Amino acid sequence: MKEISYIHSEAYAAGELKHGTISLIENNTLVIGILTQNELYEKTVSNMVECKARGAYLMGLASYGKYEVEDQCNFVTYVPTIDPHFAASLAVVPLQLLGYYISVARGLDVDKPRNLAKSVTVE
Repeated sequence: MKEISYIHSEAYAAGELKHGTISLIENNTLVIGILTQNELYEKTVSNMVECKARGAYLMGLASYGKYEVEDQCNFVTYVPTIDPHFAASLAVVPLQLLGYYISVARGLDVDKPRNLAKSVTVE
């Protein structure tokens, strides 16, 4: 999100949200919960509910079959249910597309990000 849309964003593990970060959430802050790990599903939903109570706009990224998350989230995107070892890799795809389409909507050139390190562009 930061690199091509220039919108500040942070990523936190579900258990880390309660350690001060939740105090930064205000009305209409977008919170994206990645709900692809069965072991962390309930904890992540619980944290998302706390964010919603503070006025956050919730987007869930869940595996097919986890339709009950629609009761908590404002918007849900689903990815196919696959082996848990690969779930995180699959979840990256819609997140990358989100960053891409936000950049395009803001009128930014996604093929020429500003301040790209020369080590990436020069051999």
